[in-house]
Amino acid sequence: MPHDEVLLIDEGQIQQPAQSFGMDSNWILRVLMGADDQDVEVLHKLDRVFKLIAQKNLAEAEATVQQLRQQTGNSEAIQRAASTIERMRILGK
Repeated sequence: MPHDEVLLIDEGQIQQPAQSFGMDSNWILRVLMGADDQDVEVLHKLDRVFKLIAQKNLAEAEATVQQLRQQTGNSEAIQRAASTIERMRILGK
C-alpha cells in the first residue's frame, strides 16, 4: 500500500513511513511497526507440534493442532502440521 495510507502512531505522534508500497503486511508489521508477524504463544505451540511430530507423538500433536485451530482458526502452518500428521498415519510412520 502507498506510504500515505499507512499511519504510524507513537506516543500521540502520527507519522507516515517513507516506504511501504510493494511491501507485504508482515514486512510493514515487522519493520515499520516493530511487531511480530504472529502471536508468540501461537508460534511456541506450532514449534511444539512439529517437535511432537518428529518424536512420532501424533496423538498429542493432533490434540495441539486442534487447540490451535480453536484458538486461531486455520492457517498455512496449522494445515501443514495437520497434513504431516495425516501423512505419517497413512504411511504408518
